[in-house]
Amino acid sequence: MSASDHAASKTERDVFDLHTSGTRGRGRGIIIEDAALAWQCEEQPCRRTFDDITTVRIWVDLVAGDLPAADCDISFANGERLRLMMVVRTWKDMKYAEYRGFVLTFFEQLDPAQRARIIFCAGPSAPIRAWWIIISAGCLAMVLGVMVFGVFSGWVGQEDGWLFLSVFVLLAVAMVVLFVLALKSGPRTFDPTAVPSRVLPPVPDDAGRTTHLAS
Repeated sequence: MSASDHAASKTERDVFDLHTSGTRGRGRGIIIEDAALAWQCEEQPCRRTFDDITTVRIWVDLVAGDLPAADCDISFANGERLRLMMVVRTWKDMKYAEYRGFVLTFFEQLDPAQRARIIFCAGPSAPIRAWWIIISAGCLAMVLGVMVFGVFSGWVGQEDGWLFLSVFVLLAVAMVVLFVLALKSGPRTFDPTAVPSRVLPPVPDDAGRTTHLAS
């Protein structure tokens, strides 16, 4: 049975127009059944029960751009993975309500035993976190290298040399802060019965802005 066949027997609130990717390829659309998730892969319909789920990781990126991005990464016992994404290009097509609706409906559909067994965590994926650590560490090393070079080359002893050193000390402090934040950015567990705001994309509070940007 295809994802569209499953959708025919479900109410509209259980069908969510989100981009998907995972072990079996990319697709679009996810259906929350009574005890399972169903979605359409590139070549065939996919379906996994809630009992097959081992981990749910959610991440909302509010830093990378002007518009928020979000993804929900679901891992299953057989090693398969499903990732649902809120793809954003403009405020007009930002599916924040669709994504929020999926996450909240999905969590509500789980029974207490499933909520207790599944690991729920919020944070960036391991590759993204590693990239943040590498970039921040590299920037810190570069700033410190310039400072050491300036001290031993005599720049500090020249006119405005101490100003140069002061600026780079501030840069070094900023890089240390970024590096520490990157180290602490690992996924943190949360309670699915009390979903914290940090795991969901924000709802635009300025309807006028949305209308203006969409025009």
